[in-house]
Amino acid sequence: MFRRSIPFGAMLAGLTAVGLFGGAPAQAASVSVSQSGAVAAGQSISVSVSGLAPDLASVAVGQCKAQISGPADCNLGGSLLGTADDQGNWYPGSVTLVGSVGGVDCTAFAGACVIAVTSLTDPNNILASVPLSFG
Repeated sequence: MFRRSIPFGAMLAGLTAVGLFGGAPAQAASVSVSQSGAVAAGQSISVSVSGLAPDLASVAVGQCKAQISGPADCNLGGSLLGTADDQGNWYPGSVTLVGSVGGVDCTAFAGACVIAVTSLTDPNNILASVPLSFG
């Protein structure tokens, strides 16, 4: 039986090239909400997400301040957690809005707060968001 040996460095370089340059580009995730303008604290809005990686685990959806740098920047108590299906969709859920998040008054100006999507497998990577306008 003939075996071909590939040096580890060459194999690693090839895999890196495929990871950086090969394959089809991933579809960007998008979040849809039932209402984003003229919302109010205490109001529930429906949220759905599409374009995620198939079967992406620990998808978190919730209200956050616009500039997210960590978990304290989101209303964790009102956030939703689930898994994307095999088509990359996260099925609708309801988020109840609050007036302030992470020290930011969401009612102060349009876009002060957002509905944001991430995966807890990489929580610093915000996959999609939509700005909210209270009033």
